[in-house]
Amino acid sequence: MLNCPIEEGMSREDFMDFSTPIISLDHLQVVSAEEFLALHEVLAETLGVSQQTVSKIEQS
Repeated sequence: MLNCPIEEGMSREDFMDFSTPIISLDHLQVVSAEEFLALHEVLAETLGVSQQTVSKIEQS
């Protein structure tokens, strides 16, 4: 999920404030709902994605 934002110009450091370290994500199958939603908010804020687009992504 983070590969695309990184390709769009975000750095790995942009994700360091989450409780799950970015280096651990390759080995996880799930993260908490709160962290998942927080990530979507960061992506929308940083990349300029509308909340409507984020909702469509979450539904797919």
